[in-house]
Amino acid sequence: MAVAAHLGIVEGKKIWERTGPSMGWRGDNDAYRNSEYLGILQNVILQEPLWFVDDAEPFARRVEAAAKTNTATSDWSFAGHVLASVFREMLPKTPSRMLVPPKRSIELAHAINTGQGVASNGSGS
Repeated sequence: MAVAAHLGIVEGKKIWERTGPSMGWRGDNDAYRNSEYLGILQNVILQEPLWFVDDAEPFARRVEAAAKTNTATSDWSFAGHVLASVFREMLPKTPSRMLVPPKRSIELAHAINTGQGVASNGSGS
């Protein structure tokens, strides 16, 4: 079973808060780099309508590629493994149990009695 979620700006900010200190500039007192990194995260997140748990490494590679093309972040180390780990934590966990309703007999065709009256409350026979 594939677990997926829609991630947006809020999740980008949460990922940024958790991964910024692991990046080359350590997320410390560099408002410009922090802002650029946040923008990169949010832009990559918005590229897909749904993200799957299996997308953690591709997500990290996309963010790293975007960071390498950005003049503010291109010369710093990039902790892709940390980003992938935090990304996985943002998605719902795979359920350990699932309730499946019992198979039922489905009527694919049923004769309609046109002589029967219509009840306004929806009841019928």
